[in-house]
Amino acid sequence: RRLEGRLSALGAATVYVEDSAERATLGDELGASAIVTINLDSSSSPKAQGAATYYFGRGDDPSVASPVGRRLAELMQAHGSRRLRLTPYQKIVVLDVPEDDVEAFVAGAREIGLEAEPSLFRRTTMACTGIQFCKLAIVDTKDTAEGVIRDLDERLADVADRLPEQLTLHINGCPNACARSQVGDVGLKGMLDKREDGTHQEVFQVHLGGSLGAETTLARKTRALKVPAEELPDYIERVARTYLAQRDEGESFALWVRRADEDDIR
Repeated sequence: RRLEGRLSALGAATVYVEDSAERATLGDELGASAIVTINLDSSSSPKAQGAATYYFGRGDDPSVASPVGRRLAELMQAHGSRRLRLTPYQKIVVLDVPEDDVEAFVAGAREIGLEAEPSLFRRTTMACTGIQFCKLAIVDTKDTAEGVIRDLDERLADVADRLPEQLTLHINGCPNACARSQVGDVGLKGMLDKREDGTHQEVFQVHLGGSLGAETTLARKTRALKVPAEELPDYIERVARTYLAQRDEGESFALWVRRADEDDIR
């Protein structure tokens, strides 16, 4: 039907037939000067939609359903919005909310865990899908990110007004770096490290000082530094406080990292 609508909009007559003989007869009856044939594959599946295409997922499957997404859609409809955009930094931009509804919308989004006025680390942290949904990942990322954000918000509350506007944290579950560890202020690449008893623990290789824009540079990799997942808040807090103590006026985290001594970023 979509294809028929688009052809009709161009002034073409669209007819569905199942064999070539019928097509020729109809062409003569309509006095067609040209016949364009489009062959479509068929499918016995009730989930096939259109020209051999399929939709993915349904609410009955908890592995692909999004309760937060559904509640967000309901909230948007309740406040007159039917459009949103997704950014390259894992953020949601909701469009067309009337000015009188903004405050109520922000409050409703906060109730489902979507914060329009987030803290520094909640705003600037991004993580790849991680081991929960990606067959390439070897460590958990989403839960790790949530725990690190929560701990850093508490630990650095006393210096929150001194932290820079941007201090990005990019958490990756494998070397493919879908969350772009190379260009984050703090880039973390997940790995498995073998303990003395033979078991494995999740650790992260640290990259510091990556950036895009006017100061574009790849992150600096600390030599042989692997931080266990549970120690990430300790490590990031220590480096952030060292940066605040040593930075020059207006110096970004990335610029400071480039000149910092190795011992100060370990």
